[in-house]
Amino acid sequence: MRGCHLEKMARDACGSFLLCTFIILFLSLYACQPAHPPSNAALAFKKEVRDNIEKLSPLFADALQKRNQKQVETALMRACAEAEQTGKPFSCGVAILDKNGISITSTSPRKSSQGIDYSHYESITKSLREKRVVHTRLFLQDGTKIFAISSPLVKDGKLLGLLVLGYFSTEVQSNWGLTEAEFLEMNFNP
Repeated sequence: MRGCHLEKMARDACGSFLLCTFIILFLSLYACQPAHPPSNAALAFKKEVRDNIEKLSPLFADALQKRNQKQVETALMRACAEAEQTGKPFSCGVAILDKNGISITSTSPRKSSQGIDYSHYESITKSLREKRVVHTRLFLQDGTKIFAISSPLVKDGKLLGLLVLGYFSTEVQSNWGLTEAEFLEMNFNP
């Protein structure tokens, strides 16, 4: 009689083991599913951002390496003028921060942005610390939503500052059809 009880326990343990194994396999297959591919809107917006980063970064890295604030300002003004002349003005705001997260210059028409400390923004400190492109959603004081992308400015392996691109969320939605959720899921690193 004792043998029957042990046999029943062994069958139950084997059944439990098989059930647990099946659940683990099922969950691991579900977790390993590839993420849905990016939409055409996400691909087009990423191209816009990457093109701007690749076009602007060398200009500012050179000026920052020389520690010439006036040259940084001149480079920004020249880049904006050239974009206007070619009929392709920047669809974003542009700011240049030093390696401590302090603004040097920007295209902001509202007020002078020189000397503003952005180092308390997590996305700024993360981009500086990890030397990679970081993006986030920000809100202006009036509630306007901005999609901000910060890209490290590096020359000869040395971090010199950040290029920050700021897009109005409403313009991103109307020009590219990109939703906020899609923007937040994107990876702008090369």
